[in-house]
Amino acid sequence: MKEAILRGILHSDWTRKLHEQWTPRPSTKDGKKVHQKDAMEQTVSLIQAVWTIFENQWSQRNEILHGNDNELLVTNKQQKFKRYMEIRTNKYQMLRRCDHHMVEHPISDVIKWSRQYNMSAILRNLEEMHKQYLRELKIEEEGLRRPDTGILDRYLGATHYEEAWCS
Repeated sequence: MKEAILRGILHSDWTRKLHEQWTPRPSTKDGKKVHQKDAMEQTVSLIQAVWTIFENQWSQRNEILHGNDNELLVTNKQQKFKRYMEIRTNKYQMLRRCDHHMVEHPISDVIKWSRQYNMSAILRNLEEMHKQYLRELKIEEEGLRRPDTGILDRYLGATHYEEAWCS
Protein backbone atom coordinates (compact mmCIF):
# COMPACT_ATOMS: atom_id res chain seq x y z
CA MET A 1 0.00 0.00 0.00
CA LYS A 2 2.89 2.39 0.72
CA GLU A 3 4.23 1.88 -2.80
CA ALA A 4 0.81 2.62 -4.28
CA ILE A 5 0.71 6.03 -2.58
CA LEU A 6 4.23 6.91 -3.75
CA ARG A 7 3.39 5.85 -7.30
CA GLY A 8 0.24 7.96 -7.27
CA ILE A 9 -2.14 5.01 -7.35
CA LEU A 10 -5.29 5.01 -5.26
CA HIS A 11 -5.06 1.71 -3.47
CA SER A 12 -8.46 0.06 -3.17
CA ASP A 13 -8.02 -0.85 0.53
CA TRP A 14 -6.98 2.70 1.37
CA THR A 15 -9.97 4.19 -0.44
CA ARG A 16 -12.36 1.67 1.14
CA LYS A 17 -11.12 2.53 4.66
CA LEU A 18 -11.53 6.24 3.99
CA HIS A 19 -15.08 5.66 2.74
CA GLU A 20 -15.89 3.67 5.91
CA GLN A 21 -14.59 6.43 8.18
CA TRP A 22 -15.85 9.38 6.17
CA THR A 23 -18.83 11.26 7.52
CA PRO A 24 -20.17 14.39 5.93
CA ARG A 25 -20.13 17.63 7.87
CA PRO A 26 -23.41 18.74 9.27
CA SER A 27 -25.17 21.63 7.58
CA THR A 28 -24.66 25.12 8.93
CA LYS A 29 -27.28 26.81 11.15
CA ASP A 30 -28.86 28.51 8.17
CA GLY A 31 -29.25 25.14 6.38
CA LYS A 32 -26.51 25.51 3.78
CA LYS A 33 -24.39 22.47 3.04
CA VAL A 34 -20.65 22.88 3.52
CA HIS A 35 -18.51 21.49 0.72
CA GLN A 36 -16.35 18.76 2.06
CA LYS A 37 -13.97 16.49 0.20
CA ASP A 38 -15.10 12.92 -0.05
CA ALA A 39 -12.77 9.98 0.62
CA MET A 40 -11.47 9.86 -2.96
CA GLU A 41 -10.65 13.58 -3.01
CA GLN A 42 -8.92 13.28 0.36
CA THR A 43 -6.80 10.41 -0.95
CA VAL A 44 -5.82 12.46 -4.01
CA SER A 45 -4.93 15.42 -1.75
CA LEU A 46 -2.81 13.16 0.45
CA ILE A 47 -0.87 11.79 -2.53
CA GLN A 48 -0.37 15.32 -3.92
CA ALA A 49 0.96 16.49 -0.54
CA VAL A 50 3.41 13.56 -0.36
CA TRP A 51 4.69 14.34 -3.86
CA THR A 52 5.00 18.07 -3.13
CA ILE A 53 7.11 17.33 -0.05
CA PHE A 54 9.25 14.84 -2.01
CA GLU A 55 9.83 17.23 -4.93
CA ASN A 56 10.84 20.05 -2.56
CA GLN A 57 13.29 17.79 -0.73
CA TRP A 58 14.70 16.48 -4.01
CA SER A 59 15.29 19.97 -5.42
CA GLN A 60 17.01 20.98 -2.17
CA ARG A 61 19.17 17.86 -2.36
CA ASN A 62 20.16 18.68 -5.95
CA GLU A 63 21.04 22.24 -5.00
CA ILE A 64 23.25 21.00 -2.17
CA LEU A 65 25.02 18.39 -4.30
CA HIS A 66 25.22 20.18 -7.63
CA GLY A 67 24.92 23.87 -6.82
CA ASN A 68 27.68 26.37 -7.53
CA ASP A 69 28.25 27.07 -3.85
CA ASN A 70 28.97 23.46 -2.90
CA GLU A 71 32.03 23.74 -0.63
CA LEU A 72 33.38 20.32 -1.55
CA LEU A 73 33.29 21.06 -5.29
CA VAL A 74 34.85 24.48 -4.83
CA THR A 75 37.67 23.04 -2.68
CA ASN A 76 38.21 20.17 -5.13
CA LYS A 77 38.36 22.57 -8.08
CA GLN A 78 40.87 24.78 -6.26
CA GLN A 79 43.08 21.79 -5.47
CA LYS A 80 43.01 20.60 -9.07
CA PHE A 81 43.77 24.09 -10.37
CA LYS A 82 46.67 24.37 -7.90
CA ARG A 83 48.08 20.99 -9.05
CA TYR A 84 47.71 21.99 -12.71
CA MET A 85 49.59 25.25 -12.05
CA GLU A 86 52.30 23.35 -10.15
CA ILE A 87 52.84 21.04 -13.12
CA ARG A 88 52.68 23.97 -15.52
CA THR A 89 55.25 25.97 -13.55
CA ASN A 90 57.61 23.01 -13.22
CA LYS A 91 56.99 21.42 -16.61
CA TYR A 92 60.74 21.20 -17.38
CA GLN A 93 61.30 19.12 -14.24
CA MET A 94 58.07 17.11 -14.44
CA LEU A 95 57.29 16.37 -18.09
CA ARG A 96 59.06 15.27 -21.24
CA ARG A 97 59.44 18.00 -23.84
CA CYS A 98 56.86 16.41 -26.11
CA ASP A 99 54.28 16.64 -23.29
CA HIS A 100 54.69 20.35 -22.56
CA HIS A 101 51.78 21.23 -24.84
CA MET A 102 49.42 19.68 -22.27
CA VAL A 103 50.04 22.55 -19.85
CA GLU A 104 50.18 25.43 -22.28
CA HIS A 105 46.46 26.26 -22.21
CA PRO A 106 45.68 29.92 -21.49
CA ILE A 107 44.94 30.42 -17.80
CA SER A 108 41.64 32.12 -18.64
CA ASP A 109 40.51 28.91 -20.39
CA VAL A 110 41.68 26.71 -17.54
CA ILE A 111 39.61 28.73 -15.07
CA LYS A 112 36.49 28.40 -17.25
CA TRP A 113 36.65 24.63 -17.65
CA SER A 114 33.28 23.19 -16.76
CA ARG A 115 32.51 21.18 -13.68
CA GLN A 116 35.83 19.43 -13.18
CA TYR A 117 35.45 17.34 -16.35
CA ASN A 118 38.26 18.85 -18.42
CA MET A 119 40.50 19.48 -15.43
CA SER A 120 40.08 15.94 -14.12
CA ALA A 121 40.83 14.35 -17.48
CA ILE A 122 43.87 16.51 -18.12
CA LEU A 123 45.25 15.98 -14.61
CA ARG A 124 44.92 12.20 -14.99
CA ASN A 125 46.90 12.43 -18.23
CA LEU A 126 49.49 14.78 -16.73
CA GLU A 127 50.03 12.51 -13.73
CA GLU A 128 50.56 9.55 -16.06
CA MET A 129 53.00 11.58 -18.18
CA HIS A 130 54.86 12.61 -15.03
CA LYS A 131 55.18 8.95 -13.99
CA GLN A 132 56.53 8.11 -17.45
CA TYR A 133 59.05 10.97 -17.14
CA LEU A 134 60.20 9.67 -13.75
CA ARG A 135 60.56 6.11 -15.11
CA GLU A 136 62.71 7.38 -17.96
CA LEU A 137 64.86 9.46 -15.58
CA LYS A 138 65.44 6.42 -13.40
CA ILE A 139 66.47 4.32 -16.38
CA GLU A 140 68.79 7.08 -17.56
CA GLU A 141 70.38 7.44 -14.10
CA GLU A 142 70.99 3.71 -13.89
CA GLY A 143 72.73 3.87 -17.24
CA LEU A 144 70.47 1.30 -18.78
CA ARG A 145 69.26 1.26 -22.34
CA ARG A 146 66.43 3.71 -22.76
CA PRO A 147 63.06 2.11 -23.42
CA ASP A 148 61.35 2.31 -26.75
CA THR A 149 58.43 4.73 -26.77
CA GLY A 150 55.74 2.41 -27.95
CA ILE A 151 54.28 0.31 -30.68
CA LEU A 152 55.07 2.84 -33.42
CA ASP A 153 58.79 2.66 -32.62
CA ARG A 154 58.72 -1.14 -32.51
CA TYR A 155 56.98 -1.14 -35.87
CA LEU A 156 59.51 1.29 -37.35
CA GLY A 157 62.42 -0.54 -35.75
CA ALA A 158 63.49 2.23 -33.35
CA THR A 159 64.91 0.74 -30.18
CA HIS A 160 66.55 3.68 -28.47
CA TYR A 161 65.04 6.76 -26.99
CA GLU A 162 67.23 9.02 -29.13
CA GLU A 163 65.68 7.56 -32.29
CA ALA A 164 62.13 8.08 -31.09
CA TRP A 165 60.03 11.05 -32.19
CA CYS A 166 59.44 12.24 -28.60
CA SER A 167 62.86 13.15 -27.29
